[in-house]
Amino acid sequence: MDFNIASTREEEAFRQEVQEFLKQEAEDIDIITNSRGSFGEEGNVATRRMARKLGQRGWLSLTWPEEYGGRGAAGIPLKLVFTEETSKVNLPGVNGFGLEMLAPILLANGTEEQKRKHLIPLGKGEVFWCEGFSEPNAGSDLFSLQTRAVDNGDSFVVNGQKIWTTGAHRSDWGFFLVRTDPNAPRKHLGISFLLIDMKSPGVTVRPIQNMAGAFDFCETFLDDVRVPKENLVGKLNDGARVAGALLNAERSSLILVGRGARRSADRLLRYVNESGNNGRLRGDKSVWMYKLADVAIKAEIASLFGKYAYWLQSQGRDYTLMASLGKVFSSELNQQITDLGTQLLGLHGQLMRGSKRAWEDGIIGQTYLTSHQSRLLGGSSEIQRTTIATRGLGLPRR
Repeated sequence: MDFNIASTREEEAFRQEVQEFLKQEAEDIDIITNSRGSFGEEGNVATRRMARKLGQRGWLSLTWPEEYGGRGAAGIPLKLVFTEETSKVNLPGVNGFGLEMLAPILLANGTEEQKRKHLIPLGKGEVFWCEGFSEPNAGSDLFSLQTRAVDNGDSFVVNGQKIWTTGAHRSDWGFFLVRTDPNAPRKHLGISFLLIDMKSPGVTVRPIQNMAGAFDFCETFLDDVRVPKENLVGKLNDGARVAGALLNAERSSLILVGRGARRSADRLLRYVNESGNNGRLRGDKSVWMYKLADVAIKAEIASLFGKYAYWLQSQGRDYTLMASLGKVFSSELNQQITDLGTQLLGLHGQLMRGSKRAWEDGIIGQTYLTSHQSRLLGGSSEIQRTTIATRGLGLPRR
């Protein structure tokens, strides 16, 4: 199978099916979109309701083997169509941590029992996952993590603290990196990959409010948490290798922020047209149109990065370089478009939700504040450039 961006009749028919579904589900989509990350129980219920609907259609597991609810290789082009269409509306209910990150790891490294136990409900939209990697003193230097898992017969006893565990307060399960051999000669050699039930005794989650007022991130405390040994993914002390593959999948999925940039560009285009008609536009309209065209073109390029990285992954080929290239390009594009929004609106671009003169209830100011995190998620831009230099250009590490 060769990489091809042209669509077949089957793919176009599927695209129309997805588009029709999105129209029908506009109410639940609007609940989440309008909440901007700070939704309460109503938003949580709407998200899970949407996940179940997507799962019933088999759209969450399109590329998985048929025995786990997927369509195998035939689902690969359909997954790309689904991703492209749903990213246009910021569809809720797609748990990226479970679907885009954990699922490929379980398919490649999990036991048959783990696959049956976790993939089936994940594909049905019944379970949400979070990621427990970063710690207060282990962010970019991930392998400095200190969370310990001590062998206790048929289980591990886990103690430690994780931070920036996105969505942990709404998750059913989490996948965690823990230190199982503190005496390993190199710090990455003594790490293992565990699946932890977030309702286990000893798990405490504290949401963190970001500067835009949303509660996406959390602190997660693990105090004498007992984890059955059957929840170990891969071999003992082989978590660094497993995590490396998972981070590639995360970077590949984060390329979707490029589609978010296209949504933002379309939003700004609407502002330019509205303001140009009523005389409120600052500066020359043609200049703003040129800048909007620039980011719109880059958004399409970001989409191609994502498609190609996903295709490489589906073919079992190394996509490390493409994931890092696309992640840098997309996250920095996201920053560019939010910067453009604040320039376009001037001082009005700083107004937040609730301000009577804020355009579209302060969406520009809020997206500006949250856009900076995209350059850090999944590894900072500096780390990605190191990967590009060493894996892509063959440059020495020192």
